Amino acid sequence: PELKGKKWVLFMSRIHQKKGLDLLLEAWVRQKTEAPSGLGLGLRLSELVLVIAGPEEDRGYAEKLKKEGGREVIWTGELRGEEKWAALGNAEFLVLPSHSENFGIVVAESLAAGRPVVTTKGTPWGEAETPIRMRIRMMGPSFAANPLRGAATEGGFAGWNMNLEEKKCGVICEVTDLKRGLERMMEFSDKEREEMGARGREWMKKEFSWKAGAEKLIAGYKEIGVRR
Repeated sequence: PELKGKKWVLFMSRIHQKKGLDLLLEAWVRQKTEAPSGLGLGLRLSELVLVIAGPEEDRGYAEKLKKEGGREVIWTGELRGEEKWAALGNAEFLVLPSHSENFGIVVAESLAAGRPVVTTKGTPWGEAETPIRMRIRMMGPSFAANPLRGAATEGGFAGWNMNLEEKKCGVICEVTDLKRGLERMMEFSDKEREEMGARGREWMKKEFSWKAGAEKLIAGYKEIGVRR
């Protein structure tokens, strides 16, 4: 009921320190108090609510954050099924402020739902030069993961372009500069964000759908058979 007639930005993940939620709340509060009336932004600050959805894995951490977030933050707990997809599909955009992720499935889900994403360089959807990717690159091409084999590492798939900013369906920022990441997304018009979401949906269909996954798996088995 609290969201009736309002627009929201969505965080959807487990409530854990790794997810950078404390930094997101700090950026959210600063943005609300420091920004001049929202002039020049595609979205007005006054009309936005931050919705935090996810299981509280670290109860003490969650309780501390609830006290700091204020009334403009709504905590829903974990959402499943229709509620989960309604939250994703009707958000203005998703924000995943993680320090690191091995994949970040909620980013793919948000893009599949046609909603753009703000995330950090610590995820494989960011700029991707994480420490483990750097080590792989420095060891040479013979060590690089083959995306056909689905060789995931902390920081993503080496050699596979998952940069959502290059795909023009999101914004990447440092985890310590979430305020600017949010502002950049809010500077886009409603039409531009819809276009970003549409590009994200097509990207998910092309590379991450069941059909695309099956085709990559078949190609991988064929490659193994040819080498043998």
